[in-house]
Amino acid sequence: MRESADGTLWPIHDTNIGRTTNFSANSQLFNPYTRSATNERNNPAIHNLHDATLRSLKLRDPLGHVTGHAFQPLDTMMHQVDVGYRNLVYMFDIKTRPAIAKTAAMVRRLGLQDRAILKFNSMLVSPGTVLSETHGINFVPVIGTGSLDQIVDHYHFERSSPSERVAAYVNDFAKTAGIVYFEVRNKMFTGPRSGNAFDTKVEGPLSQINFYMALTHIPQGGYSPYTEHYAAPSQPGTGYYYVDGHCCQLLTDNHDRSGYFGIDERDDREVLHYMVSYNAVTISDIANAAMSAARQMGARADEAKLYY
Repeated sequence: MRESADGTLWPIHDTNIGRTTNFSANSQLFNPYTRSATNERNNPAIHNLHDATLRSLKLRDPLGHVTGHAFQPLDTMMHQVDVGYRNLVYMFDIKTRPAIAKTAAMVRRLGLQDRAILKFNSMLVSPGTVLSETHGINFVPVIGTGSLDQIVDHYHFERSSPSERVAAYVNDFAKTAGIVYFEVRNKMFTGPRSGNAFDTKVEGPLSQINFYMALTHIPQGGYSPYTEHYAAPSQPGTGYYYVDGHCCQLLTDNHDRSGYFGIDERDDREVLHYMVSYNAVTISDIANAAMSAARQMGARADEAKLYY
């Protein structure tokens, strides 16, 4: 979720609102497949818009058609959603530091403390300040290749090597009350090299942090993306939407780099077998396929593994 110009939380992943709402500055809808100054007028950043404007908007469906459903603030949406679904566990994907404390406060207002998890980039906070933002709500910090250099350059200077500094940083978070697991954005996997279905290995810049977490029994999780758009005559391009709502990005366009640990050379996260076999927690855009893969591998019989 992201914040409006009024500081209100809104349930949106994109930084801009054109792709998911019917906002229009010139009687035209934003076209995700075109880049022009005229088109961008219909795709403003959400942090530049006030709540009154956002409340007047309708949502668009995945094909871009305008629906009858109003765009609502997160708090309003949660009031409606949780009325009939008291057994759900909510994971809030938070994009800014101020939104962490605001989401935690909302969770408490709605009485969802035992059914809510706050997920955010670990670089938004530090191990020493995270509790002042989460206020006792369970959380999941995310670490990717792009985080590694910041950790090495800003934490644990008493440690001599980059690997030791990253390990100490991870350990600081792991000892913090409320942590559920680490989401590690490892993109490079190799399949089982034996008859064991769970013998998946990791490679790349994050392999050392993966190894340290496995060695110290710190729970790891991962996100398995699913292609968001397939080419059609009027909608060219196959791939993923950029964070500003444009199409189409390939996973290979999003490789991160670390001066200390190297570069992401490929992205294997679409392979559910790798994700399910390696991670204690797997989040997928195609939940049914992830559940099927987990059942086929026998992972659903393991109480230590949770799948969303």
